[in-house]
Amino acid sequence: GGGIYALSAQPNSTVDGNWLFNMGAGAGGGAYYPDQSSAYWTISNNVFSNASFCSDDCEWLHVWQDSIHDIDIVNSYVDTTTYENNGIDVTMENTVVVEEGQDWPQEAKDIMDNAGV
Repeated sequence: GGGIYALSAQPNSTVDGNWLFNMGAGAGGGAYYPDQSSAYWTISNNVFSNASFCSDDCEWLHVWQDSIHDIDIVNSYVDTTTYENNGIDVTMENTVVVEEGQDWPQEAKDIMDNAGV
């Protein structure tokens, strides 16, 4: 599964300003999981933290097949380098990986503060 899961084309849709954390273990999936034939949307300004909470398969992004296409992922703040991007025209810009013990950038803190958690 995924923290945020979507299926099929969703023209002009956005996933913006979310904070996903403490995701449990599971087979397959990731924090952001656009599934089969997902297309034409933007994932932006999101945080995935506490990836170490997972015991396996802690991808921050799970684009597992080439039927997934034309998705832009912008301004992601994560604490794991693990992701999968097998899509077509799936772009990733400004992914900031925060190492263990490192402070989160202010932009990520602002997203977390405003996420409603």
